[in-house]
Amino acid sequence: MVSPIDARPRLSQHTLIVLSLVAGAVAGVAVNLLVGAGRIDPDGVAWVVRYLTRPLGQIFLNMLFMVVIPLVFCSLVLGVVNLGKVGKLGRLSVKTFLYFVATTAASATLGLLLVNLFRPGAGFDPASQAQLMESFRSEA
Repeated sequence: MVSPIDARPRLSQHTLIVLSLVAGAVAGVAVNLLVGAGRIDPDGVAWVVRYLTRPLGQIFLNMLFMVVIPLVFCSLVLGVVNLGKVGKLGRLSVKTFLYFVATTAASATLGLLLVNLFRPGAGFDPASQAQLMESFRSEA
């Protein structure tokens, strides 16, 4: 006999991820609106962020790194081992290096082009800019 719990349809994992993302965005906007309207104490929200969500987020990220770094390392090692001949490794390393240089140059060029085109911070108040520069000088 099939239990009622097993009989209900299950959502796929990617659907659950998207739903969680939407729920998080809605909760963030709701808290922001409620704090702005004075219905929620901002100190309480800061406490929840500082002592609950930030530590849980750091634990989650550390667990991801714990899995991803060995996975990437093993896939790189297996890729090199499966090449077989040393001659293939030389050609592949040259192609990889050229691809790396080309994509780095393209991204730097695009970044410089966009910064010079849009000029972020051009209309910023000089007094506020000086105050921010002074307060964040130690972090830069």
